[in-house]
Amino acid sequence: MTRRDIIAAALGLPAVPLLAAATIPEEHPLNGAFAFPKQLSAKQYDFAFRHPAHDAPITILDGAVRTGKTVALLAKTIVYLSQYAVPGRRLIAGVSRRAVEINFIDDIREIAGEHNCSYNAQTGKLLLFGSQWDVMGTWCDGEDEWIPDETAYRVIRGKSLGVVILLEGSLLPASFVRTAQARCFSGGARMYIETNPGSPDCYIKTELIDKAALSKGTIKHIRFTLDDAVGLAPEYVAALKKTYTGEEYQRYVLGEWDA
Repeated sequence: MTRRDIIAAALGLPAVPLLAAATIPEEHPLNGAFAFPKQLSAKQYDFAFRHPAHDAPITILDGAVRTGKTVALLAKTIVYLSQYAVPGRRLIAGVSRRAVEINFIDDIREIAGEHNCSYNAQTGKLLLFGSQWDVMGTWCDGEDEWIPDETAYRVIRGKSLGVVILLEGSLLPASFVRTAQARCFSGGARMYIETNPGSPDCYIKTELIDKAALSKGTIKHIRFTLDDAVGLAPEYVAALKKTYTGEEYQRYVLGEWDA
């Protein structure tokens, strides 16, 4: 089962892209046209359909692979973040712009519909239900391979950010994550970080997750396990567990930031 199949199952596709009309604000363009996505887990639902005003300034979604982190973030982006009134720019960033397109933008376009969403791959500009988003990558082409671009933070330095979505956050340069965090200074600004666990020395682990309990509500950590993967067949889960060993098993199956 592909990730797109999981999203389709969770959101009621390929029929009408179904979301709960009762959970969508009356003024939202989707209101009245959607039904409840029955395959969302309680954890996914609680996050996806909580208004951003009630979220912590920083929310981190981490855990095992294929556990619905991206599904929940997609639903929240379409239903709430696209309509969230907050000062500042809206940003979606990942390892590369193309990776963001494949793993996030393509699904947004399919779920929301082409008449509600447009994307310019050359400029990285996304228009979703009238809200404008910048899409960017944070890696560059090194001599032999793609490497984290430690200068990527300069693109957002000096900008006021209202909503930030970081995909595969553990792979992004710490300098970029820190700068994005610092630029979310307006009242109501929100940052959402989706990631599989990485090195225990990762900035997201040491400076955000490990300090969430002492953050006085400014950082929320939501950990997803395979039990939250409502769209996966048992045989697929069993095969997934056999795919990884050692450090990768800890990160991708158990969802742990290995030591």
